[in-house]
Amino acid sequence: GVSYVDSHHIIPYYVHLIKALHALPGAKEGVTVRGAPYDFRYAPHTKKFDEYFERLKQLVEETYEANNETVVLVAHSMGGPVTSTFLNIVTDTWKDKYLKGFVSLAGAYAGATKSIQALTTGNSEQIPGFIVNRGVLRKNGRTIQSTYWLLPDRAYWNSSEVLVETPERSYTAADYDKLFRDMAYPEGVKVYDTVRDRDYMREDPGVETLCVHGYDRPTAVKYSWSKMSDFPDERPSATNGAGDGTVPLRSLEVVYFGR
Repeated sequence: GVSYVDSHHIIPYYVHLIKALHALPGAKEGVTVRGAPYDFRYAPHTKKFDEYFERLKQLVEETYEANNETVVLVAHSMGGPVTSTFLNIVTDTWKDKYLKGFVSLAGAYAGATKSIQALTTGNSEQIPGFIVNRGVLRKNGRTIQSTYWLLPDRAYWNSSEVLVETPERSYTAADYDKLFRDMAYPEGVKVYDTVRDRDYMREDPGVETLCVHGYDRPTAVKYSWSKMSDFPDERPSATNGAGDGTVPLRSLEVVYFGR
């Protein structure tokens, strides 16, 4: 399901939103309110997502037929660009028949800088090292294709904007290949090669879209290491900018969603 992150129901995810939807007149779990979880480790152009999109399409059609009403898609974070990809795969005729709209919650449409930290030092979200080993988190993060897919998009971060800084050089969204090699991780270049393009984001989704997100939470926009001996293993210092605490504002406000 999508109510909790874990099977023990300790870490909530959609549970509060689902409870709010269930409180609406006529709402019924599994009938008018349905979930469509996906394997977040993969990027949308893979076979895994081909299969997922087919299941999602079928779920929408079944929900429409069961209720005789068009369907509203609701997606969060990475689910935003995933749904955007789906909407650019299905035909306009299909969307006109089955969909009422799309609600995007904190969609990371141009990536998130935290992906950089996940690949460099490991993103432990400020949890102490004696509880969570950042090295283990980094090793795991590097095996997840979507971590690379969610790197800040060079179409929205120009070549003069520094994302990573060390005493010896700086790196922009155009320098990921150099960054991977300089942190002794050349394998990252090959993985990034599979997810470089996000052309789907520059296409109209073809349905009425509501974009909801935060904007005044300190959000990391650059990571800096003051000593080369600390790069990339030790935790960097972060320079904050506008965003929702995870996703930078420019990624949340990709232009075509501002309509």
